[in-house]
Amino acid sequence: ARQAGATATINDQLLLAATSYMELLRAAQEEAVARDILERCQRLERSTAEYSRVGQGLESDYDRARTEVSLRRIE
Repeated sequence: ARQAGATATINDQLLLAATSYMELLRAAQEEAVARDILERCQRLERSTAEYSRVGQGLESDYDRARTEVSLRRIE
């Protein structure tokens, strides 16, 4: 009985370690996705700014892109 209790404790600790590691991996992946989205939004912001500057795009598009970048930075 004592051996079974020790084995159960070890298994519980292994499960906790594995679950924690999976959480860490998920968080790292979410951060990578958020960084990628921010980079894409920043490229869109630069493009819409340039189109607006030369008169081929709407300033409102640039404003929306700039707002999106600001919101993504907060995240």
